[in-house]
Amino acid sequence: TQSDAAEGFRRRFARVFPALWAVLLVAGALTLVFETASISGFSLWRSASSSALSSTLHTAFGHYWLWEMAVTVALVLPVTALVRRRPLWGVGPGVWLVAFGIGTAGLCVVAALNSHARTLGHADLGVPSIAVHLASVGVWVGGLGALVVLAGLGWRRIVLEQRSGLLRQLVPRFSRVALVAVAVVIVTGVVNAFVDLAHISDLWRTTYGRVVMAKVAVLLVALILAARHLFMTPRRLDDPRQAVAEMKVFTRTSRFELIVLAVGVALASALVTLVPGKTLAIAANGPVNLQRQAGPYTVQFFVDQTAVPNQVHVTFVNPQGLAAAEVANATASIARGGGPPTPLDMRLLSAGHFVADAGSLPAGAYRIEVAAGGGTPVSTTFTVKLKGKANP
Repeated sequence: TQSDAAEGFRRRFARVFPALWAVLLVAGALTLVFETASISGFSLWRSASSSALSSTLHTAFGHYWLWEMAVTVALVLPVTALVRRRPLWGVGPGVWLVAFGIGTAGLCVVAALNSHARTLGHADLGVPSIAVHLASVGVWVGGLGALVVLAGLGWRRIVLEQRSGLLRQLVPRFSRVALVAVAVVIVTGVVNAFVDLAHISDLWRTTYGRVVMAKVAVLLVALILAARHLFMTPRRLDDPRQAVAEMKVFTRTSRFELIVLAVGVALASALVTLVPGKTLAIAANGPVNLQRQAGPYTVQFFVDQTAVPNQVHVTFVNPQGLAAAEVANATASIARGGGPPTPLDMRLLSAGHFVADAGSLPAGAYRIEVAAGGGTPVSTTFTVKLKGKANP
């Protein structure tokens, strides 16, 4: 379409689209620093050091982060191509749009793999559900943002007679897409709740559940507004007596819908930092995580009671908060109650991190003695009470 409004939309799109990609790149890069600070307890400034970041890159989070950044960097090609007036390398915009869709789908999958869904069980269900959930929210919020912000600034420059006709075409098209996206968001949201929550009461007993409920309430408001735009707005735009008033109403309600969705996205972001109810349930009867100071090292002890055969993990952390790579070997023994100690065959898993198979540990009190060889020789003792395997 050749018009002042269309030209204005293209100019705004050419500025906003690359800017959003840059925000995505910077935000993605910073997540590594935030994760490092969360793991180590360092300040953000100290967490940005190469040694601290290198340690995080060796974790599962770090591996998925590298994939995320690789996909984000690759997206610069379709982003650049889609804002150019002339085809990039002679390839049409349709091909670049498909490439952009594949890239964003990849980002959704990587984000899902780096979420609670991968670690809470039912990963084969939870990970795809989270990925589709993120993609659907992106279509809904992104499409509405383009309609309200980018297109909205342009249609005000069109005469009233033509403006109502333009809205009559745009609104139903987007609203149909939005309602499909909403339906997918609702279905995948139910699946995500099944994966994340141990009991229905977690919705009001835990902070995570209460934020989920708030998010649902916000999305219901947005759903009502989207339904109004699909079923009421076109009919009123067709009526010459109501067209002018409806254009003003649509401008207000679409802006409000965008604000409501922004709140929903903020609540979804908050969920990333909270602990799901299923994690709390597992923690109550599952993993035991203790630490002791031994010489210059912090010695961390971990055993998951719900995973049989049980594995005992021992990690040595240096004063800088990093894995003590100089600890080349470790010995440990475990004794139940007042019984004799049983040696554990500790094997090196990663820098400063050792693991041993302990078989099936029944409920009871245990005494674990740990000693480090290499670096500074140290030893310490852990006393724990295990509840045995429990059904989360």
